[in-house]
Amino acid sequence: MSLPLAKFQIACLRLDDQEKLLVEVQDLVIGKSGEMTCWARPLVLCTGEMVQDVRQTPDLLWPAQELEVAYDSDVLPAMDLLATEVLFPEPERTAILWRFLERLRKLHHSARFSA
Repeated sequence: MSLPLAKFQIACLRLDDQEKLLVEVQDLVIGKSGEMTCWARPLVLCTGEMVQDVRQTPDLLWPAQELEVAYDSDVLPAMDLLATEVLFPEPERTAILWRFLERLRKLHHSARFSA
């Protein structure tokens, strides 16, 4: 059973055991058909041992059921970067984020139609 998401909480969007996106929940919206969507602000993309800053990229609207509460073991590796990184927009950050999201979308799309 997953814990419910709340505003300003750090949540995790996992591609697999090695790759995850940490986001800050901005709000939760319930659609007309009852599905919950999360408005999330990307923070860092963790790939194995590498942690990449993806702040200053566009916010996401993502199905809330695909996000999970981030635990300290998820967040601690990113703390140094989040505390020291200079914030300025870089097209590379947005490109990194979009590549991750495209792989995640393909994974979830194929899982829905193969079941």
